[in-house]
Amino acid sequence: MSSSASSSNPHKRSRKTSTIASESSLPTSVISERTSTYDKVASDVLMDNDIYGPSYCVDPANKAALQATLDRDRRSLSPTVYPDSIFPKFVRANHEALNEGQLVSEVVHPYFTSYFDHVRSTDLAFSNLEPILRPPARMPPPKPDHSFGISKEDIKPAVRDALKPYIVCANGSHTPAAVNDMMQVKGRDGKTSVLESQITLDGAFGERAMHKLHSYARGSDLPPDGVAHAFVQSYHAGTMKFHAVHRQPSATPDGPDRIYTTEIAGQYLCGSPAQFRDGLKKYRNSVEYAAQCRRRAVEAANARAEQAVVESEAGGDEEGDEFYDLVD
Repeated sequence: MSSSASSSNPHKRSRKTSTIASESSLPTSVISERTSTYDKVASDVLMDNDIYGPSYCVDPANKAALQATLDRDRRSLSPTVYPDSIFPKFVRANHEALNEGQLVSEVVHPYFTSYFDHVRSTDLAFSNLEPILRPPARMPPPKPDHSFGISKEDIKPAVRDALKPYIVCANGSHTPAAVNDMMQVKGRDGKTSVLESQITLDGAFGERAMHKLHSYARGSDLPPDGVAHAFVQSYHAGTMKFHAVHRQPSATPDGPDRIYTTEIAGQYLCGSPAQFRDGLKKYRNSVEYAAQCRRRAVEAANARAEQAVVESEAGGDEEGDEFYDLVD
């Protein structure tokens, strides 16, 4: 998420008065009501809302399978197809990127995301989504530097209408829906603590979207199974980390589910051509698996919606037969 998109400096005093307390003097409970991922208390606010970042090290049930998926070889990245001569250009682009925007446009897009033709967004605020924090806590909506989702037209209107606050991220016919694959980028001076808060928040929204689709397909709320269906990558200082997001049952009876974002792999890409190709391999495999999870979730929800239409029409036919029987 670009720092230029963040709100104005919360530490700046009002010009009208000098008696307003600075944010640092306010109690944590007050700060948490209007925090952002750039605040020091962001991880605490997320934790208070049962959203946990990579530092908690809670693994998804399918971690081993996910790691095996990321490590699958890709013929398109063999040295004969993807030559070593590309590597110096990649390293140079990393060093020449002065800010997040340049890093996204000159590194992330040409070397990573442009390989795919999925519906995507860049630096788009997911302003249509229902807040994931419980009042009074508030955070701005997720704004990943890059995301992949599915086309809105591929989701049945009944599903879209029922789950709009959870899967329709923003207005516009070409914006992605049911996003479960996001990336956050930090420039050379970016803070890793901010990056971690951003991927944790993004991941929670992606996991919720998948959970809502699965629950719709099931016809009732799906109990947490610990399986990750949402994914977030972070890119900072030439290193890409891969995270999986899953849901666990509450630690207390009738409490809210807990959502965990967990690091499952990582790769420094600027050391050698082999490291570069390995990072690309992991990224491409991750994106393809996320797309598979997304597609299956939407297809299952669409099937449920179609079934409901068939059952409704069948019920209408039976009622019509009864009516004509009465007339006779």
